[in-house]
Amino acid sequence: MDILDLIKSQLFSEDTLNNLAQEANAKPEQVEQLTNLAIPEILKKLQQNASTQEGAESLSKAVDQHETDLDDLMGFFNKTDQQDGDKILGHIFGAQKPEVEANLASSTGLDIGTVISLLTKFAPMILSMLALKKKFMPQHETQKAPTQAPGGLDLGGILGDLMGGFTGQTQSKKQQEPSVLDGLKDIMGGFFK
Repeated sequence: MDILDLIKSQLFSEDTLNNLAQEANAKPEQVEQLTNLAIPEILKKLQQNASTQEGAESLSKAVDQHETDLDDLMGFFNKTDQQDGDKILGHIFGAQKPEVEANLASSTGLDIGTVISLLTKFAPMILSMLALKKKFMPQHETQKAPTQAPGGLDLGGILGDLMGGFTGQTQSKKQQEPSVLDGLKDIMGGFFK
């Protein structure tokens, strides 16, 4: 099983969603909806940031600092430094951060504090996922993109793989509203131009 599949199976498990919801004083369905919306949005922005040499190098350094085990995802979330998570989100979204957080709160019915609390857990998790993908990626797959991180790593390609995996997860959810799916289709459309 792929690393992404292992992490997704934990992230979208009933136990994880219930635990995160309990901590956030929210409904598991709201946490699931936020997860389905937020993670592709973070990955999309990371991919944009990594499209320049400078952005790829900056992301590569951040990824190297977040290499950690994700076998126990709830354990990881419980130990997450949320100030670090908030800093990561600031680097990813820049001045758009408050707007992204407000839009996610509006889309999910969660209050802004809950959205921020969950996003600050998801951001370090995504960097750790990238670190794991980087660590286990076959050497021949690291020579694809003109814009690469040091060592020839195609972070944009890895982000694309993760993006596809999470968007597939979202699209398979029958209960999602059409507007949510339409938004994700728009996000994906940008990658195939």
